[in-house]
Amino acid sequence: MESTISLLVRIAPFAIASAFSGSLLAATLIILTGKGNSKMRALTFSLGIATANIFVIIVSYFLTNLIFSAVEHTPETVSAVIDVVLGALLVFIAVIIALSKPKKKPKKKRQISAEQTSARLIRYFLVGFAAMITNLTSIPLVIVVVKETVDSNVEILGQVVVLLFTLLMVMMPVLLPWLLYSISPKYARKILEPVNRIIKKYGKRVMYIVFFILGAFLIIRGSVELIIGKRIAYKMMSSTKIPWILIYNLLSAF
Repeated sequence: MESTISLLVRIAPFAIASAFSGSLLAATLIILTGKGNSKMRALTFSLGIATANIFVIIVSYFLTNLIFSAVEHTPETVSAVIDVVLGALLVFIAVIIALSKPKKKPKKKRQISAEQTSARLIRYFLVGFAAMITNLTSIPLVIVVVKETVDSNVEILGQVVVLLFTLLMVMMPVLLPWLLYSISPKYARKILEPVNRIIKKYGKRVMYIVFFILGAFLIIRGSVELIIGKRIAYKMMSSTKIPWILIYNLLSAF
């Protein structure tokens, strides 16, 4: 049986990459620097994001299990096909990010009122949920992690640990600013505002490179397994010194 640690190592690049969401960080900073009880509004916003993530994890976990159960005689082939499809999706997203033009700043932004009422907080929750469920730089990576988790033979407790780790990574752009502002708003601004500027300047370039590399890896792994089979591929990978195959071993052969 595969260990939880080996699965964590395998999914770590995808989980960590899902944490680099400049849009979620920027939205959280806007909320936290607003008037009134901004920390409560930011917390409600983060709960909406967490709910969306949990929803995606549960639905994708259920559907992936359903797919593997339906093809129990050829699970390795199906796993390879899913890898190729998800890899192609990541490469496609990388191209979209690379070709996208910077958004023009609107003259005036309509913001949700800072009044502290249940109705207003629900709106922040819904905005957080919608922002996450449509986040193309995080959701596809979460789905990859879920697929890897279902495709492993790690016990259920270990799978829960892996999925919770992924959830924590995705929530970092929201939770970290909230924690820092809760401790010291002045200290938080000194740290987070420069970080936000760096992400705005270099985030796009980093994201499309990361998405392309991870997508290419999934396509290569899936294609190799489709052509020669997973077990044969692993034996060949173990006996060669070609660099990209060593990467395959590092991420896939635990």
